Amino acid sequence: MRTYTHGIIGYLLYVRSSRQQKLLAIIGAMIPDTFLVIGFIFDYLGNSAIVESMHHFFHRSFLHILTEAMHSFVFIIPLLILAFLFHKKTIPFFVGMVSHAILDLLTHQRWVYNHFYPLPLEPLTAIFSYTSIWFTLVEHIFVLIFIFWIVSKKFSKR
Repeated sequence: MRTYTHGIIGYLLYVRSSRQQKLLAIIGAMIPDTFLVIGFIFDYLGNSAIVESMHHFFHRSFLHILTEAMHSFVFIIPLLILAFLFHKKTIPFFVGMVSHAILDLLTHQRWVYNHFYPLPLEPLTAIFSYTSIWFTLVEHIFVLIFIFWIVSKKFSKR
């Protein structure tokens, strides 16, 4: 699933909550892909030593390990439990991260993370492929419906 769709799902999980909880859920849902997306930006800038080193930094350094950890239930679930026990205000952030991992588990047939990292398990292949044309069409119809809903909600308050 695309990063912006993860953000929409994070919003919808907390649609009836405070603005702060919605924002935390959106950020939590999108943050696992942050370094990955930044690294891909450098892929489109051409070929140069700086571009190659930046790509390497975001996709092959400790940032990649952090990206894998943010997709792993082994890390996310204990953080969610700790938030529940000690800092309830951050729960939406970790719920967003869990939703991201679950959606990736369901929609990634290629570019699959080990959702149980650092356990040395083979990544699980999803039942859907977010890169298939049909899934992409359905996903973007969903995104358009969401945008129309948000816009109509804003105009109906006036």
